[in-house]
Amino acid sequence: MSSTPGWLECPTCHEANAEDRKECWFCRASLAEAAPGTPVEESPPRSARSEVLTVVLALGLATLSLGTFVSDPGAGISLALLLVFPLIRTTVIFAKRRKRGAETSSGQLLLLFLSSAAVTWLILTVVGIAAVGTFCFTCMGIHSITRDDSAATLVAGLTTLAVVLLLCCLFSKWVRSRWRRDTAGLKPRGGAEPPAGG
Repeated sequence: MSSTPGWLECPTCHEANAEDRKECWFCRASLAEAAPGTPVEESPPRSARSEVLTVVLALGLATLSLGTFVSDPGAGISLALLLVFPLIRTTVIFAKRRKRGAETSSGQLLLLFLSSAAVTWLILTVVGIAAVGTFCFTCMGIHSITRDDSAATLVAGLTTLAVVLLLCCLFSKWVRSRWRRDTAGLKPRGGAEPPAGG
């Protein structure tokens, strides 16, 4: 523990708060009893609520995938694969926010997961449709000219690969900008600057 000026530790839940706060951001307890300069860890302590939110989200998704798997195994596996990437992204961003001292509410956590899932599904849908469409049209076009199935399949496969790689490059710029937006410039807890080294 080190003394960090400008930060208070809530006497009730021990969350880090900005010095100008009248009540704790987490438990809403009065900070009148907390003295300025109360020692807090360099990075604010992990709250039990943040851990519970992550576990509840993961368990809810696992239950949804398992229920789908029981009724239709193929759909359950597909759903689990589609949900794992947004869950990992949400967990990593949430951890980065917590490390920087930024407050993330349960609504923000859910919105972050849903937007990550929507973007993942959008990218997979666009790339899938483009790949199938490119393959079919290229294969039919080459086949109508050459009447050679193996050449048509080879050219269609290479053209499809090129289109998929191009789309992945274009989407990667968008994904990187979303990552920077979600992890950078975060407002720390209580509205003050985070402690040095946090």
